[in-house]
Amino acid sequence: LNARAVPVVAPSDVDFYRVIDDGVARRGEWSHDFQLLGPRSGRLRWFRMQCVPAPDQPAADGSFTWIGFLLDLTAVREGEDELRRAYQTLSSHMDNTPLAVIQWDREFRVSRWSGQAEAIFGWAAAEVLGLRPQDWRIVHEDDADRVARVINRLTAGVEPRNVVFNRNYHKSGRVLFCEWHNSILFDPTGRMASVQSLVMDLTDRHLSAEALARTEERLKTALSFAGMLGWDVIAGKSEGYFSDDYWRFHGMPERAGSGEPDPDLLVIHPDDRAGLRAAAEASLTAGRDFRCEFRGAAPGPDGRPRWFAARGKLVRDAAGGTPHVIGVTVDITDRKRLDEERAALDR
Repeated sequence: LNARAVPVVAPSDVDFYRVIDDGVARRGEWSHDFQLLGPRSGRLRWFRMQCVPAPDQPAADGSFTWIGFLLDLTAVREGEDELRRAYQTLSSHMDNTPLAVIQWDREFRVSRWSGQAEAIFGWAAAEVLGLRPQDWRIVHEDDADRVARVINRLTAGVEPRNVVFNRNYHKSGRVLFCEWHNSILFDPTGRMASVQSLVMDLTDRHLSAEALARTEERLKTALSFAGMLGWDVIAGKSEGYFSDDYWRFHGMPERAGSGEPDPDLLVIHPDDRAGLRAAAEASLTAGRDFRCEFRGAAPGPDGRPRWFAARGKLVRDAAGGTPHVIGVTVDITDRKRLDEERAALDR
């Protein structure tokens, strides 16, 4: 040993002989892993040399003897290297995804916090590893009870996979709206091993939807006060969007299942339906704006006809698909009455 003459180990392997010297000094067992390049195959192999003192030490002549084992660890080391590369590859892909990847251990403490999780929530991995959801301000207090129930159902195995939407906090205190895709993994004994959460930040989409809803509500309110019905319908059809109840606006109850080929025309006076169809067809054929005045099928409170004016613009999408018409219908009954009174006065 002192001559550094252990077979298959190079004399320059300082770490190997340091371990031997330490074992000799302690008169105890020692172990060390080393690499060996096969002289014929050229393949790099891994070995472990492990030695224990022989029984009945020291010998009669005062010497010590060790019994050694040489183990081939090549397959194990190659498997570990392959697993490590696979994990690094998967980790790299996870960090490039727009989803935050969070892993929780069996105690529901953070065991993995991806780069995207840091980007979404603002906390670095070092700040949250080992924490449970209640240990720091990440779940909005108004959603805390519901999130706790979701966690309980996950850990109990009642709901091993779920998708939930709840509010969270950014490190700065800003409120986030997130969608969580959670799944649980059990070990061979049936105990929870870990939970993985994939989190999508929907804050911008949620705020945009809220802003759009507020804008739509303002538009509906303005049209209602102005006595107008806004609409966006597919050309040649009555289906589409209406800012208010179509039937109520025209003073009629809905007549579903009436058997009419175009039931929406029931709100129009029978004598004016042909004129409205002609105006719609002319607009579609010529590609011009739609304009039409018509009487409603339901009379006003005084029993006299109600009049409406419909104005719409023909719109085609960039792909040249089915055109649709965006416009408004206005109750012009008062204007028509004034025109009638003026005509009577002129006469």
